Amino acid sequence: MSKFLKLSKAQVHLILGAALYGCTSQAVLNQSAEKYPSQLSLEPLSGQGSETLENNGLESKVAVILIDMQDFFLTEIAEKELAEEIPYQIEVLEYSHKNKLPVFVLEYNYFGDTTKILKEKLDTLEDVKYIVKTNDDGFEDTSLTKELKDKNVETVLLMGVKATACVLSTAQSALKNGFEIMTSKQLIANKEYYVPGIFGREAVGWYKKVGIHRDNFRDLLKIISERRKKEQQSL
Repeated sequence: MSKFLKLSKAQVHLILGAALYGCTSQAVLNQSAEKYPSQLSLEPLSGQGSETLENNGLESKVAVILIDMQDFFLTEIAEKELAEEIPYQIEVLEYSHKNKLPVFVLEYNYFGDTTKILKEKLDTLEDVKYIVKTNDDGFEDTSLTKELKDKNVETVLLMGVKATACVLSTAQSALKNGFEIMTSKQLIANKEYYVPGIFGREAVGWYKKVGIHRDNFRDLLKIISERRKKEQQSL
């Protein structure tokens, strides 16, 4: 109890809310699907998409956002799903390093650090920015919008938990702030007892409707690589 005595009433409510509901609240899926225009949709591409591209002075227009991969929240995710998702996320981080994509790590205040295996990988990257948030939405009351615009980012690749709460709220704000979103069901997860219900039937459909979603996350990396090649060819 001594830790709680040092916190304000609002902070205690925040912690209790996250414990009960995940990322404090379930964002409403049907609020935003009609508000935002459809994002650029590309046909699925084959291949690993993990090749290293020459930058040739080009600034990356894509940033990776890793959301709430903290042990407190991961305990609610099926072990089998995490065993697949975390290695996939690490592969994206490796791709980001090779191709000089900035990485933003969102951590919910009072819930600890990003889980160790991801933190160890992040420590090897050059362009990583940690942002502590106090809301589901990673843009609310943080510097994320400014940080992305300062780097001339146009597209954000979203990874983390939970697909119908913090990831969703952050995705909604990304759209509101003019960013294109992309993600894969292999990179975002929900509480075990939500699957295959709301996540399977609604969340994936929402991400597909308003952004670029691929069942295989490597197709997203292929899209990024193909876009970079076109930019290089246009120089």
